[in-house]
Amino acid sequence: MDPLTRYSFFSLVFLVGLSSCQKDAEDPSDVASAGVPAEEIDTATGSAGSDGLEEEEPLSAVTDEREDGRLDVVAWVPSWRPSEWQEALAAEWATGEHSPRDTVTAIAAQFFVAQEDGAVVFDGTASTENLQWVKEYTATNQMDFLLCIHNNDGDTNANPQGWNWQLAKKAFADSQSAHIDALVALVDEWDADGIDIDYEGYENIDGEEARAKYGVSAQNNYYRAEFASFLEELGSRLHEKGKLLTVDILGHKWNQPNAEWMGDWVDSVDQINPMTYESGGDAQYDWDDYRFQQDRALTAGYKAHQYMFGMTSSKGEWGNDAGFGTSVLGHLEENLSGEFNQEPAPVAIWSGLFENDAWREPEVWDALHELSHSSKE
Repeated sequence: MDPLTRYSFFSLVFLVGLSSCQKDAEDPSDVASAGVPAEEIDTATGSAGSDGLEEEEPLSAVTDEREDGRLDVVAWVPSWRPSEWQEALAAEWATGEHSPRDTVTAIAAQFFVAQEDGAVVFDGTASTENLQWVKEYTATNQMDFLLCIHNNDGDTNANPQGWNWQLAKKAFADSQSAHIDALVALVDEWDADGIDIDYEGYENIDGEEARAKYGVSAQNNYYRAEFASFLEELGSRLHEKGKLLTVDILGHKWNQPNAEWMGDWVDSVDQINPMTYESGGDAQYDWDDYRFQQDRALTAGYKAHQYMFGMTSSKGEWGNDAGFGTSVLGHLEENLSGEFNQEPAPVAIWSGLFENDAWREPEVWDALHELSHSSKE
């Protein structure tokens, strides 16, 4: 979900995020089975895990409210550049009262890639050691530990930046039962709090070509029904265990899955993470506008705490200055103010690298803490 590149509105392909699974990563490791045991190992957290800590209950069903009124601040971490996101999350750079350690409520570890037969394996840069670091870090800091599964099989295929919707379809539709079994087993094995599905497709074709390839004539509905069926069954299986299901979507009505699909999943999914990294108050385009996004989610049947506002930590400014400006802090204040949406919304950040200096300013973490502090104090 790295948003370094974005296709224009007028393109048939509307990319809201560049591949978050780039294969030019540092420290590549061999692809490994997701069946590797989550063994206790020493990590850079300096912690033995969650012993002695009172763990928070995750949201166990989509109809539940957080008892403490919590609005989540979620950060993804990729399998690549682990030393950098571990340094960022350790937050020794923090000079203010708050930092990721007492503010972020969930980490989604984007370490796994789906397979055509429904299996789930480590992607090419993932390692057991780094995933164990995330597990221990989240336990130590009382955060939800989510396993993020993606469909990026590299830049060598014909799909934009490696996102392979046909690969995803073969897993969630053709091999649905095996795929769901594999995801549930993965949660059990790592004692995770849930699954984040990041299956992205950038296939926009019309007319005869679409009918020939997919049996449909309308754009952007490629395997929409099959995807909804998959989420319904997966959500049911996870909720039986008190686990979470979150889904990443593309921002408006283009590509797969997009915001127009989310009404199909309202009884199955706990949280929606839109990859709209140019969002703000009074944004230039309605799909980037905080009020438009939240109103659409509420109309679909979600509650305010279930629909995130997407942000990118690779930028310190974005959007226009029609609201409270273009800065990170300005957009957070837009969210908190109530002037640009019905209610403050949770925030999803790509990624936990917090690489732009603006994301290390004390005022930014004070604002983020306003969203999540009720679950941390």
